[in-house]
Amino acid sequence: MKKLLIIMAIFLAGMKVQAQKTADLGLTTGLAFYWGDVQQVDYMKSLSPAFGVFARWNMNKRMAVKAQLMIASLNVKGIYNDVYLSQPGMGFTFPNSLVYHYPRDLSQYYSFHRSIQMLEGIFEFNFKDYELGNKNASFTPYISAGIGAMYTRANGSGTLILNQQPRIPQNGNLYYNAYVDENGHTTNGLDAFSPVIPVGMGIKWNISDIFAINVEAMVRKTFTDNIDNLDDPIRFHYFDTSQVPDPTDPTGNRQMYAGYADKFSSSTVHNNDWLSTFTVSFIILLWDGKKNCPVYD
Repeated sequence: MKKLLIIMAIFLAGMKVQAQKTADLGLTTGLAFYWGDVQQVDYMKSLSPAFGVFARWNMNKRMAVKAQLMIASLNVKGIYNDVYLSQPGMGFTFPNSLVYHYPRDLSQYYSFHRSIQMLEGIFEFNFKDYELGNKNASFTPYISAGIGAMYTRANGSGTLILNQQPRIPQNGNLYYNAYVDENGHTTNGLDAFSPVIPVGMGIKWNISDIFAINVEAMVRKTFTDNIDNLDDPIRFHYFDTSQVPDPTDPTGNRQMYAGYADKFSSSTVHNNDWLSTFTVSFIILLWDGKKNCPVYD
């Protein structure tokens, strides 16, 4: 990233840029997908719709900034091995009990469902002169980078992580309680808020004097590990209770494992999930510094 910024600065310093300011508005549609801890993700079934709107200020023919609102609905399916897990629909209550119990899903099938909202500020650099409505500068590839914030809501319908203990025998089978954190949240019901760093590339081209199209691929580094309901997932893996100290016991004595540690991994940055989008945007020129508003001409 530092090398890219240095190259851009050198290029801009030696380039004569015409300061013709314009503004436009864009509507975005496309697909979202994630990279995280779920394994063997079926991406054909896990591509999810994404939509957005942005306002862009074109400072000149090479540089622009935009404010963008994006929403997506992630629905991801895959496998997550070496954990005790179950599906919400498999739970039931025993007679005279209000607590749900779950059998283990030995297939290790894992899914999660989340809504995502992002507000971002993004800088764009065009590799060629570009201006909406200008026939002599009607096409360019570009790169972009920025910063933003993401809110993601879990709807409680994804795969559950189970406590490994206690095991409850019933009719020859074993059943478990769903894991809940110190605030009483199950793993499929915990919302998250995080900064994001979006980085992308794309192309822009004019289709008329006031309309244009953008095609863009963008990846976003997040600062949360909970997009997939697996916040710090190492702590959920199998434990040999005869060899591993109980993390809930401050003395470190080796005893029956009583629960999961709130945080187990030593690296909270490396563990974080990524979110990517591939989108097409339809743009209309709102204001041209040389003319009146083209929408009303």
